[in-house]
Amino acid sequence: MLDQVRTAAPDALLVVGGAWMPSDGGMWTDCRRIAHYDALIAEQAHRHDGMYVPFTDLFDHDPNRDPTGVPAFGEYTTDGFHPNDAGHRAIYNRYRIALGL
Repeated sequence: MLDQVRTAAPDALLVVGGAWMPSDGGMWTDCRRIAHYDALIAEQAHRHDGMYVPFTDLFDHDPNRDPTGVPAFGEYTTDGFHPNDAGHRAIYNRYRIALGL
């Protein structure tokens, strides 16, 4: 996919976010797999002259996704996995800082 982006827009700034998963794997997978996924994502971003932005540390900060069942981002509620309003703000800030904005 990144090859297609580069072909279609060779001068575009390519910014790729890492996995939204706990660094210790939590109940979803083991931490070696998460670190491996992030390493692959970063490698592909850099190989295509892009920027990699990690997120596992943001996931690990519970206030970015908890408590569950609280209204968030419109009509949705938090589920303990997906980012809540604070989590979306943290992701935005991570991209903003990475881009120097």
